[in-house]
Amino acid sequence: NSVTVSATFVSADVMERFELGFPAGSLLPASVQQKLARQNIVNRMPADIQKLVSLQSLYLELIQNTISTVGIHFAAQQDWVPVKGIAAKNITVDFNCNSPLGGVSVAATLKCDLKIGDATIKAGATLSSNPNDCVLTGDISNLGLGNVLSTIGITKAPEWPDAFWNLSMSTGTISVAPFAKILSLNTVTDFGQLEFYINASTTPLEFMVGIAPPADFSFKKLDPNLGVLD
Repeated sequence: NSVTVSATFVSADVMERFELGFPAGSLLPASVQQKLARQNIVNRMPADIQKLVSLQSLYLELIQNTISTVGIHFAAQQDWVPVKGIAAKNITVDFNCNSPLGGVSVAATLKCDLKIGDATIKAGATLSSNPNDCVLTGDISNLGLGNVLSTIGITKAPEWPDAFWNLSMSTGTISVAPFAKILSLNTVTDFGQLEFYINASTTPLEFMVGIAPPADFSFKKLDPNLGVLD
């Protein structure tokens, strides 16, 4: 296990980028974090993520032989479960320390693939100085409501219409707040706009589904017996 070194030059004697690659399991000492960013940047990550990631690479970008940006890349070799039944895979955390030799500013992002049933959703979050503010967001397409419910351990009740359980969410957004253990969906379906909310911090977990149907909506779509409500 050794550190790899690479560099990019814009001319024979002018370096543009210098990068170090680190072996698996590497850490970034707090003293180095202070020198690079004047703060312990790792503390921006949710505590569960800190336990999973290790330092992958560190690069310097230079303008006129002066360091303009320090980039620090972490990655995880294991999955993370922000909400029971939902796995975050391929986790990466990137820090950009701009103007490190002056009034340094730090930008941090967390990216992963959320695995929900058969679906994989690319999600990301901006990390602030408060790691509990982390909220993963992503775009979804063709996700089944029943698939989501069964993934988090909810089984179909006999009185629920099949049309509801099999509801397809064609497009929309997902957000996951790991610290609060809350998942929400805002999607478009054949039955109109759907909002879905899960609070996994309680036992048993709480969930709520709301649908705003279009003007031509018919209750028969849910169940023929509900046609009298039209």
